[in-house]
Amino acid sequence: MLSPGTATGSAISYVKTSGTSGGLQLLGVTTLRTVPVGNSTYNPITIANGSSLNWTVRVEDLLAVADPTYQPNIIKAVKREWHITPSTVPLPAGVDLVFQWDVSDPTQIGASYINTENVQMA
Repeated sequence: MLSPGTATGSAISYVKTSGTSGGLQLLGVTTLRTVPVGNSTYNPITIANGSSLNWTVRVEDLLAVADPTYQPNIIKAVKREWHITPSTVPLPAGVDLVFQWDVSDPTQIGASYINTENVQMA
């Protein structure tokens, strides 16, 4: 758990979040904050305008599809899942989330991923 302040990370120094529960929790996010998380690779998320909420974040090295009727184009996908849990749902308007991945790493993107196209979040 990180209280308000600064947390930094890099490709060799980040909080590894693995498994299907838990994560890194930031308390009272009011300003731009980077959550230095990843699993096998560094895949941080930046939260802006966090509405003073607490945020729990973890990353999984996969792309799972919970709804079998929805079949995304996996060969064009980012092969990571960010699990983001705010302390209040529904979220207040104006929260910004920025996801990061390495387009030069074939373990993080599909074989037909195109960096200049829009990315869809589900």
